Amino acid sequence: MAKIKLKAITDGKDKNRYCGPSVISALTDLTTGEAARLIRKQSGRPKITGTSTSQVLDGLRACNIKACRWEKPGVRLNRKTGPTLAGWLKMSQEDRTPGRVFLIVAGWHWQLVSGRRYTCGRIREIVSIKDKRVKRRGRVAEVYELTSDNVTRPDIDVTKPKPKSNKEEVTSYQVIDDAIVGLVGLGYKKAEAKRLVNKLTVSKVYKNAEVLLRDTITNA
Repeated sequence: MAKIKLKAITDGKDKNRYCGPSVISALTDLTTGEAARLIRKQSGRPKITGTSTSQVLDGLRACNIKACRWEKPGVRLNRKTGPTLAGWLKMSQEDRTPGRVFLIVAGWHWQLVSGRRYTCGRIREIVSIKDKRVKRRGRVAEVYELTSDNVTRPDIDVTKPKPKSNKEEVTSYQVIDDAIVGLVGLGYKKAEAKRLVNKLTVSKVYKNAEVLLRDTITNA
Protein backbone atom coordinates (compact mmCIF):
# COMPACT_ATOMS: atom_id res chain seq x y z
CA MET A 1 0.00 0.00 0.00
CA ALA A 2 1.48 3.32 -1.07
CA LYS A 3 1.94 5.96 1.60
CA ILE A 4 -0.19 9.10 1.52
CA LYS A 5 1.84 12.27 1.71
CA LEU A 6 0.73 15.14 3.88
CA LYS A 7 0.92 18.33 1.79
CA ALA A 8 0.51 22.02 2.42
CA ILE A 9 -3.06 23.17 1.86
CA THR A 10 -3.46 24.75 -1.58
CA ASP A 11 -5.74 27.74 -2.18
CA GLY A 12 -6.79 28.98 -5.60
CA LYS A 13 -8.72 32.11 -6.50
CA ASP A 14 -11.87 30.42 -5.13
CA LYS A 15 -10.37 29.71 -1.69
CA ASN A 16 -12.48 27.88 0.87
CA ARG A 17 -11.21 28.53 4.40
CA TYR A 18 -13.16 25.81 6.20
CA CYS A 19 -11.56 22.69 7.64
CA GLY A 20 -13.36 19.97 5.62
CA PRO A 21 -12.19 21.09 2.15
CA SER A 22 -8.80 21.99 3.67
CA VAL A 23 -7.98 18.45 4.81
CA ILE A 24 -8.97 17.07 1.38
CA SER A 25 -6.66 19.61 -0.27
CA ALA A 26 -3.81 18.61 2.06
CA LEU A 27 -4.02 15.00 0.84
CA THR A 28 -4.60 15.57 -2.90
CA ASP A 29 -3.72 18.03 -5.66
CA LEU A 30 -7.11 19.76 -5.29
CA THR A 31 -7.33 23.37 -4.19
CA THR A 32 -9.67 24.10 -1.30
CA GLY A 33 -12.14 25.60 -3.77
CA GLU A 34 -12.12 22.41 -5.85
CA ALA A 35 -12.49 20.27 -2.71
CA ALA A 36 -15.47 22.36 -1.62
CA ARG A 37 -16.98 22.01 -5.10
CA LEU A 38 -16.54 18.23 -4.87
CA ILE A 39 -18.42 18.12 -1.56
CA ARG A 40 -21.16 20.36 -2.97
CA LYS A 41 -21.69 18.18 -6.01
CA GLN A 42 -21.72 14.98 -3.96
CA SER A 43 -23.98 16.28 -1.19
CA GLY A 44 -26.20 18.72 -3.07
CA ARG A 45 -25.37 21.49 -0.60
CA PRO A 46 -25.25 25.01 -2.08
CA LYS A 47 -22.44 26.19 0.20
CA ILE A 48 -19.72 24.44 2.19
CA THR A 49 -18.91 25.70 5.69
CA GLY A 50 -19.12 22.97 8.32
CA THR A 51 -18.92 19.39 7.02
CA SER A 52 -20.18 16.08 8.34
CA THR A 53 -18.08 12.93 8.63
CA SER A 54 -19.85 11.30 5.69
CA GLN A 55 -19.27 14.35 3.45
CA VAL A 56 -15.53 14.47 4.15
CA LEU A 57 -15.08 10.70 3.83
CA ASP A 58 -17.10 10.65 0.59
CA GLY A 59 -14.86 13.41 -0.77
CA LEU A 60 -11.73 11.46 0.14
CA ARG A 61 -13.19 8.26 -1.33
CA ALA A 62 -13.74 10.10 -4.63
CA CYS A 63 -9.96 10.69 -4.65
CA ASN A 64 -9.29 6.98 -3.99
CA ILE A 65 -8.46 7.49 -0.31
CA LYS A 66 -9.84 4.94 2.14
CA ALA A 67 -10.61 5.69 5.78
CA CYS A 68 -10.45 3.07 8.54
CA ARG A 69 -11.68 4.01 12.02
CA TRP A 70 -8.88 4.07 14.60
CA GLU A 71 -9.59 2.14 17.77
CA LYS A 72 -7.63 1.26 20.88
CA PRO A 73 -8.74 -1.04 23.73
CA GLY A 74 -10.03 0.99 26.67
CA VAL A 75 -10.16 4.27 24.71
CA ARG A 76 -13.56 5.84 24.05
CA LEU A 77 -13.62 8.79 21.70
CA ASN A 78 -16.37 11.31 22.36
CA ARG A 79 -16.96 15.02 21.74
CA LYS A 80 -17.55 15.66 25.46
CA THR A 81 -15.76 12.91 27.36
CA GLY A 82 -13.10 11.66 24.97
CA PRO A 83 -9.36 12.28 25.38
CA THR A 84 -7.99 15.67 24.45
CA LEU A 85 -5.91 15.95 21.30
CA ALA A 86 -2.82 16.14 23.54
CA GLY A 87 -3.91 12.93 25.26
CA TRP A 88 -4.58 11.15 21.98
CA LEU A 89 -1.18 12.17 20.58
CA LYS A 90 0.43 10.64 23.64
CA MET A 91 -1.51 7.36 23.56
CA SER A 92 -1.08 6.93 19.78
CA GLN A 93 2.71 7.30 19.62
CA GLU A 94 3.24 3.66 18.66
CA ASP A 95 0.67 3.93 15.85
CA ARG A 96 1.97 7.21 14.44
CA THR A 97 4.94 5.78 12.59
CA PRO A 98 6.39 7.75 9.62
CA GLY A 99 4.12 7.67 6.59
CA ARG A 100 0.88 6.83 8.41
CA VAL A 101 -1.75 9.57 8.17
CA PHE A 102 -4.60 10.12 10.61
CA LEU A 103 -7.71 12.22 10.09
CA ILE A 104 -8.97 13.57 13.41
CA VAL A 105 -12.09 15.38 14.60
CA ALA A 106 -11.25 17.27 17.77
CA GLY A 107 -13.02 20.34 19.10
CA TRP A 108 -15.46 20.13 16.14
CA HIS A 109 -12.49 20.65 13.82
CA TRP A 110 -11.00 18.43 11.07
CA GLN A 111 -7.21 18.03 11.29
CA LEU A 112 -4.46 15.76 9.99
CA VAL A 113 -1.53 14.17 11.79
CA SER A 114 1.31 12.14 10.30
CA GLY A 115 4.09 11.21 12.70
CA ARG A 116 4.93 14.53 14.34
CA ARG A 117 3.59 16.61 11.45
CA TYR A 118 0.27 18.44 11.65
CA THR A 119 -2.00 20.60 9.48
CA CYS A 120 -5.56 21.90 9.47
CA GLY A 121 -7.69 24.57 7.82
CA ARG A 122 -6.95 27.07 10.56
CA ILE A 123 -3.13 26.85 10.44
CA ARG A 124 -2.99 26.05 6.69
CA GLU A 125 0.63 24.86 6.68
CA ILE A 126 2.49 21.81 7.91
CA VAL A 127 3.79 22.33 11.43
CA SER A 128 4.98 20.25 14.38
CA ILE A 129 2.36 18.73 16.67
CA LYS A 130 4.10 20.81 19.38
CA ASP A 131 3.37 24.08 17.56
CA LYS A 132 1.64 26.58 19.83
CA ARG A 133 -1.11 27.13 17.25
CA VAL A 134 -2.31 23.51 17.56
CA LYS A 135 -5.42 23.41 19.77
CA ARG A 136 -4.38 20.48 21.92
CA ARG A 137 -7.21 20.75 24.46
CA GLY A 138 -10.02 19.89 22.03
CA ARG A 139 -11.80 16.61 22.79
CA VAL A 140 -11.23 13.92 20.17
CA ALA A 141 -14.52 12.57 18.78
CA GLU A 142 -13.31 10.53 15.78
CA VAL A 143 -10.04 9.27 14.31
CA TYR A 144 -9.49 7.55 10.96
CA GLU A 145 -6.34 6.14 9.43
CA LEU A 146 -6.13 7.04 5.74
CA THR A 147 -4.63 4.81 3.05
CA SER A 148 -4.50 4.72 -0.74
CA ASP A 149 -2.76 2.73 -3.46
CA ASN A 150 -2.93 5.79 -5.74
CA VAL A 151 -4.40 9.18 -4.86
CA THR A 152 -6.28 10.56 -7.88
CA ARG A 153 -8.43 13.46 -8.93
CA PRO A 154 -12.16 12.71 -8.69
CA ASP A 155 -14.16 11.70 -11.76
CA ILE A 156 -16.52 14.58 -10.95
CA ASP A 157 -15.58 17.84 -12.67
CA VAL A 158 -14.51 20.18 -9.87
CA THR A 159 -12.86 22.91 -11.95
CA LYS A 160 -14.10 26.44 -11.42
CA PRO A 161 -16.76 27.25 -14.06
CA LYS A 162 -16.04 30.17 -16.33
CA PRO A 163 -18.24 33.18 -15.63
CA LYS A 164 -21.05 33.72 -18.10
CA SER A 165 -20.74 36.81 -20.23
CA ASN A 166 -23.39 39.45 -19.55
CA LYS A 167 -22.78 40.99 -22.95
CA GLU A 168 -25.59 40.15 -25.37
CA GLU A 169 -24.43 39.25 -28.87
CA VAL A 170 -25.71 41.59 -31.59
CA THR A 171 -25.23 42.09 -35.32
CA SER A 172 -22.09 44.16 -35.91
CA TYR A 173 -22.29 47.67 -37.28
CA GLN A 174 -20.13 46.62 -40.26
CA VAL A 175 -22.59 43.90 -41.31
CA ILE A 176 -25.53 46.34 -40.96
CA ASP A 177 -23.80 49.09 -42.93
CA ASP A 178 -22.81 46.69 -45.74
CA ALA A 179 -26.40 45.46 -46.03
CA ILE A 180 -27.73 49.04 -46.17
CA VAL A 181 -25.23 49.96 -48.87
CA GLY A 182 -26.33 46.90 -50.85
CA LEU A 183 -29.99 47.90 -50.62
CA VAL A 184 -29.24 51.48 -51.69
CA GLY A 185 -27.35 50.08 -54.66
CA LEU A 186 -30.51 48.15 -55.61
CA GLY A 187 -32.58 51.34 -55.62
CA TYR A 188 -33.86 51.51 -52.03
CA LYS A 189 -33.85 54.91 -50.31
CA LYS A 190 -31.34 54.99 -47.45
CA ALA A 191 -33.93 55.68 -44.75
CA GLU A 192 -36.09 52.78 -45.95
CA ALA A 193 -33.04 50.52 -46.20
CA LYS A 194 -32.12 51.30 -42.56
CA ARG A 195 -35.67 50.60 -41.36
CA LEU A 196 -35.85 47.24 -43.13
CA VAL A 197 -32.41 46.12 -41.91
CA ASN A 198 -33.00 47.20 -38.31
CA LYS A 199 -36.32 45.38 -38.27
CA LEU A 200 -34.54 42.09 -38.92
CA THR A 201 -31.50 42.60 -36.70
CA VAL A 202 -33.66 43.26 -33.64
CA SER A 203 -34.69 39.59 -33.44
CA LYS A 204 -31.73 37.83 -35.09
CA VAL A 205 -27.95 38.11 -35.04
CA TYR A 206 -26.34 38.18 -38.50
CA LYS A 207 -22.71 37.42 -39.10
CA ASN A 208 -22.80 37.91 -42.88
CA ALA A 209 -24.01 41.04 -44.76
CA GLU A 210 -25.05 38.99 -47.82
CA VAL A 211 -27.38 36.84 -45.72
CA LEU A 212 -28.85 39.94 -44.08
CA LEU A 213 -29.32 41.59 -47.50
CA ARG A 214 -31.06 38.48 -48.87
CA ASP A 215 -33.41 38.21 -45.89
CA THR A 216 -34.22 41.93 -46.07
CA ILE A 217 -35.23 41.70 -49.73
CA THR A 218 -37.25 38.53 -49.09
CA ASN A 219 -39.17 40.13 -46.17
CA ALA A 220 -39.53 43.60 -47.71
